[in-house]
Amino acid sequence: MYLALRYNVICNLATNDQERIYNNTANQLMQEDLSLQRVMGMLRPIYPHDAEMRQRFGDKSMPSRRSSKKIMFLLRAIETHLSGQAPQNLTLEHVLPYNPGDDWQAYFGRETYENAIDRLGNMALLLGHQNMGREVFEQKREKLQASEYHINRHIAEYSEWNMDCLEEHQKWLAKQATAVWKISEYA
Repeated sequence: MYLALRYNVICNLATNDQERIYNNTANQLMQEDLSLQRVMGMLRPIYPHDAEMRQRFGDKSMPSRRSSKKIMFLLRAIETHLSGQAPQNLTLEHVLPYNPGDDWQAYFGRETYENAIDRLGNMALLLGHQNMGREVFEQKREKLQASEYHINRHIAEYSEWNMDCLEEHQKWLAKQATAVWKISEYA
């Protein structure tokens, strides 16, 4: 799963190489008894290295209307890695609102908000009954600061929410994601 998540979900690499390597590995396994070390060696070419994983995750956008389950999976796994607890009954919250009003567009920058809405760094985790809607960042920040979730508290460390802060937060998420989906044999 870690290999496919890095390769497919985060890095969006061509599946033809992946399928060829999976097929060759499966065929070899059918013909002979391979050691785990040999299988891992055969799969190594399709394991995105940490630097590529961080870079791709750091730039990742996922349309939340179509990919909310994937985004939730990614953020929940990162939160579990950070806290040791698997949060349940969560919803996604856009820090920069999905449908920002004029005040948010002016605050964030009218020319950049469309590129930021679906960035993974713009997402927070809230309990199912919570919603911050179009509240200004200062109000959202207070709620995020009081959250039990590390991801939210990291967002609350920013005194404002702009593209630079979003990108910095997403790079922090990328560092966490690289640790979560790491195969130690490839380190």
